[in-house]
Amino acid sequence: YAVRKGPWKLVQNSPFERFALYNLEADPLEAEALPTDHAMYGELFAALREHVAMAGRVPWQRERD
Repeated sequence: YAVRKGPWKLVQNSPFERFALYNLEADPLEAEALPTDHAMYGELFAALREHVAMAGRVPWQRERD
């Protein structure tokens, strides 16, 4: 999974590894992941989680309460 917003990129290359946040302007080779408490980590993780949930929806199924 991956999501990008401007220079920020949150990526998980394998389901067995953690998500990693990078600032591609400062670190274009993605050599050093930023800490998980970084503000952009939470924002991008929430956006990715929402995208995965919407992509997995079945259009003819009723919404759950």
